[in-house]
Amino acid sequence: MRKENWEGMFVDFMNERAERPFVWGKHDCSTCATDWVEICTGQKLFTYTHTTEIGAARKITAEGGLSNAVTARLGPPLEYPGMAERGDIAMVMMNGRPSL
Repeated sequence: MRKENWEGMFVDFMNERAERPFVWGKHDCSTCATDWVEICTGQKLFTYTHTTEIGAARKITAEGGLSNAVTARLGPPLEYPGMAERGDIAMVMMNGRPSL
């Protein structure tokens, strides 16, 4: 469940993250999604242990794939992607790989 004032937190989060450069294990798709979910709900999705693309891939593989890892923590994906709303976590394909 999202915290009562999540919408204001989302604006602040997006503004703060908008200019950050991509850095594995500090500001990548999983760390950004994990940080947002923790701010919004208090639930921690993942613990950061990777510092490289290879490290991220190993962690995702150990979790049974990104889809399995996210589903285990957040529940099944929406039946209709059009139901997604502002602040939701989405998995999309980028450069042939699933990304959050």
